[in-house]
Amino acid sequence: MTDGCLWRCLQDRKTFLPALPGAAAAARVLSIIGQGEIEIEAATAIVDEVTCVGCKECIASCPYQAIEYLEDKGKAHVIEALCKGCGTCVGTCLPKSISLKHFTDEQIVAEMIGAMDVMKSFETTEVA
Repeated sequence: MTDGCLWRCLQDRKTFLPALPGAAAAARVLSIIGQGEIEIEAATAIVDEVTCVGCKECIASCPYQAIEYLEDKGKAHVIEALCKGCGTCVGTCLPKSISLKHFTDEQIVAEMIGAMDVMKSFETTEVA
C-alpha cells in the first residue's frame, strides 16, 4: 500500500486530512488502519481468456512488466505478484479483455469526475 496516494496522505495526515471535505471518513479509515495489519485481496488486473486475441498490446503498455504472453494458449496473463493495479493495460486492450478486480469502468469514471471536480474547486479558490 506504500505506492499509492493513500499512503502518502496518511504519512502527512496532520496537514492533509483536516483539509479534506470527508475528514470524518478519513478519521474512520485511520482508526481501522491503526488496528494493525489488514488482509485484503489485491486490486490487480485480470485477463478474460475467452475474449483475449493475443495482440500483446497490454504487455507493451504495462509499466511494471506484470503481463506475460502464454505461447501455448496464445493469450496474455497477468502476473499478480507484479501487478500494481494501475489500469494502463485496461485502457490499452482494444477488445476490452482486461479488467481490474474490485473496479468497474463506471466506478473509475466516477472517481475521475470527482477528482476533476475537486481540482476545479482548487482552481476557483486560488483565483478568488
